[in-house]
Amino acid sequence: MPDTTVIDDEPDYADPVKKTVLFTSEYLVPGGSNLIQGDLKQGGLHVALGLAAKAFFGLPGLLVVSANSFTKAATGRHIHEHLGLGPTTRPTPPPPTRTPTTTSSTADKK
Repeated sequence: MPDTTVIDDEPDYADPVKKTVLFTSEYLVPGGSNLIQGDLKQGGLHVALGLAAKAFFGLPGLLVVSANSFTKAATGRHIHEHLGLGPTTRPTPPPPTRTPTTTSSTADKK
C-alpha cells in the first residue's frame, strides 16, 4: 500500500494551475472565478457589478471588479480587505458579563 501521508512542507502543485484557471475565467466573464469556485452568490454579484462598471466606467471599471472577484475567489477576502480600506468583517466580541456579588450580613458571620 502506498504511503498517503501529507507533509506540510510539501508544495501543492495544483495551486498555481488552479489560480491560472481562476484568473483566465475572469477574462471571459467578470465573476467567473467565483462561479468556478461554486460561490454562485458572489459570482452573480460580480457579474452584475462587472457589467455595470464596464457600462459606466469602461475597461478600468471592469478590471477593478474582476480583480476583486479573483482576489475573493483565490484568498477568501475582498481586495479592500487586503489593502486595509473600508470596514473589515471582524466578529464583534461578546459583551462583558457581570458576576453576581454576594453580600453577607453580620448575622451570617456569628
